[in-house]
Amino acid sequence: MRSDATTASITRERDVAPDPSLAQYIGAHHSLQSAIADIVDNSFSAGASNIRIRFGLSGGVASSLQIIDDGPGMSAGQVDDAMIMGAPREYGPEELGHFGVGFKAASLSQADTLLVFSRQEGNPPVGRSMRHSSARGGLPRVSDFSTKYVQQRLEAIVLAVPFHHGTVIEWGDVRAFPKDPDAQAQDKWLDATLRNIAVGLGTRHHRLLGDGGPTVVVDTYDEDAGELGMEFPVEPLDPFVYSNDPTASYPKSFHASLPDAEFSFTAHVVPYADRTSPNYRLDMGGEEGRQGFFVYRRDRLLQVGGWNGVLVPSEDLRFARIRLDIDDVESHARINPEKSGVEFDPTLKIALHRAKAVDGTEFRDFQAAARQQDRASRSRTRRPLDFTPATGIPAEVRKVLEDRGHLREDADDFEIRWGRFPGRRFFDVDLDLRVLTINRRFRDLVGGSNLDDDRCAPLTRTMMFLLTADLFSGQYLGAAQKLRMEAVQEALWQAAEAEEKLRRGGARRR
Repeated sequence: MRSDATTASITRERDVAPDPSLAQYIGAHHSLQSAIADIVDNSFSAGASNIRIRFGLSGGVASSLQIIDDGPGMSAGQVDDAMIMGAPREYGPEELGHFGVGFKAASLSQADTLLVFSRQEGNPPVGRSMRHSSARGGLPRVSDFSTKYVQQRLEAIVLAVPFHHGTVIEWGDVRAFPKDPDAQAQDKWLDATLRNIAVGLGTRHHRLLGDGGPTVVVDTYDEDAGELGMEFPVEPLDPFVYSNDPTASYPKSFHASLPDAEFSFTAHVVPYADRTSPNYRLDMGGEEGRQGFFVYRRDRLLQVGGWNGVLVPSEDLRFARIRLDIDDVESHARINPEKSGVEFDPTLKIALHRAKAVDGTEFRDFQAAARQQDRASRSRTRRPLDFTPATGIPAEVRKVLEDRGHLREDADDFEIRWGRFPGRRFFDVDLDLRVLTINRRFRDLVGGSNLDDDRCAPLTRTMMFLLTADLFSGQYLGAAQKLRMEAVQEALWQAAEAEEKLRRGGARRR
């Protein structure tokens, strides 16, 4: 149909305003980690030297979260502008913002209340709150705080140095916090969450955390006791730092062309020896999540792995990684609002496939090299056996493992103990606390001694260590590991019950 005929058919035109209720869905795909990372971006952009992510505890339960920085702070007008959802503005070349909804969307995706306190040198401190509202079509409501109240709140923050200037973002009524009344469950969640946030920030901001970068810490503050608690420094975790092999042909720089730009990227084939390195494992849960594109914008890592439709993820590409900076090709890469992923347009995907290195290496050659690395890693016949170390196994056993194998230095010990727990389980694996617990019900059955402590049953403890040590090699249990663990659980339970029946039968015959 001709365009002029279409125009002639129009009888009415009007602008359609967005429904205010859409505000409540902004940032809906944020996780706790990505929401915190989005706010920390603002602290980096402000030039802060110290950034602290603090979990406030009340009654032993996480009740609030603060992100505190010592940047220059904001005036009242700047805070008011910052509270506008989607306010258009120009971002400087070093700023990490993109959509203008960042810290509001990130905060309200996790909490019902957002508080902002800020102080500039020479200006009175200012404070605002933003709350979800079921009235007014779902639009959030902003309130102003008195200067006196803001002053009191800032003075109450416990820091090594006085808070002379900077900004505090605080979440109240945090929906992301668990409501489990069990204190042990709360402690496990908090410990794992703080560690994961520190690893996540260390990965996504690793270029910005180097020499001259800010100090970032994740900690807790007990509001009842008025004391600081756990503290996890954020260390840079570069996905492209690994052992140097002078004979390796990778990494290689590839060059590609778009209709409107030329760009380069670096293709890496991670050495097999680095498969247990924290820089390779990162905070991802499986081999397919560690491969693919690591996409940067203004030195901030936006995407940690994934092939974006360019290739299909597969285990034989597990050592393939591509470092891609999209600053020069942003018109062909759409960043999601959570800044945790990027979508490539068809033109960029084609350009990546057609890319070549200076020596003539093509993109398909890179794939072949990664697959060859995978095949070589599987065909090696003489390599040390890796064991995740554990406390609770006899010293003699540990020495044998050190002599015949390799106790991993990059993994923390896990503990083997006896304990009681409900359900049909012979053992329990707790990755957060790094504890393997054997069901105490069967201790006398398999113990072989009358010792009433964790020294008993060295044979059983060693066999359980060998059976489960690989489960502690990562931060997560994959689907295959879970299926295997369930099968082992049931087999051991059935065997233990059969042993009990035999012993009871033998006792009756005697």
